[in-house]
Amino acid sequence: MVLRILTNQCHTARTRRRDTDDVDALELSSRDRADTDLERAELANALAAALGRLTDEQREAFVLKHVDGRSYEEMANLLDTGVDALKMRVHRAREALRSMMGAMR
Repeated sequence: MVLRILTNQCHTARTRRRDTDDVDALELSSRDRADTDLERAELANALAAALGRLTDEQREAFVLKHVDGRSYEEMANLLDTGVDALKMRVHRAREALRSMMGAMR
């Protein structure tokens, strides 16, 4: 699910970039674009793997907050949990992801 979302976001960003008048972006060689696409795919795979290592509660809170763009109040209503608990879950998820992604580089 997360990998599909990240892939769609990459496609959307690429489409938006094509629609701009940014000549530099349009002049990238096909090799540079292929390298960038490969880097994005690798990053998406690494992020999906890192998300898979979070606890279910952390992953759920992180995705609701940063992928779905929900407010903490919306999340609390959906999950029947307190806002403070959700803030802590998201914080711990961010810290864990930061640590895992840093270790992969």
